[in-house]
Amino acid sequence: VASKRMTQMLLTLEELDRDVTTVLTTSSPYIVESAVEFSYKDRAYKPLQNHNRAIIFYQQRGNIKRKAPESDKKDIGKGEESVEELDTKRKNKFNFCDRATQTLVFLHVDKETQTEPLPQIVCDGTVSPADIVQAYLEKEVILFLL
Repeated sequence: VASKRMTQMLLTLEELDRDVTTVLTTSSPYIVESAVEFSYKDRAYKPLQNHNRAIIFYQQRGNIKRKAPESDKKDIGKGEESVEELDTKRKNKFNFCDRATQTLVFLHVDKETQTEPLPQIVCDGTVSPADIVQAYLEKEVILFLL
């Protein structure tokens, strides 16, 4: 068996830098291959084409940011001269308030409109087959006496 170092020595730099994508699929014995569904459009049964066999081992949410071209980077350097001018025009974030935040909204909740929660009944216990038979026999005796 060749060691890992020996196999890496035989590869070129381009082959070492190349990313290889691996997709794992399975064949589950629980998936029915002859499954069909009714198509209302064609008014006939059609076999299901997509059997979801992919297993996700790792999933992470992320954001993709556009990489700025070099022409944009040059424009960023030009804007540094006017930073002091922009700071004087900005509002103080500690003294500034939106009009919408200054309006007072009181939510009145009346006791008359609130509903009482439904009463809860806790049922628990065990029953044996003998208890069930006895209940049926008692019911038959009552019906027989009537």
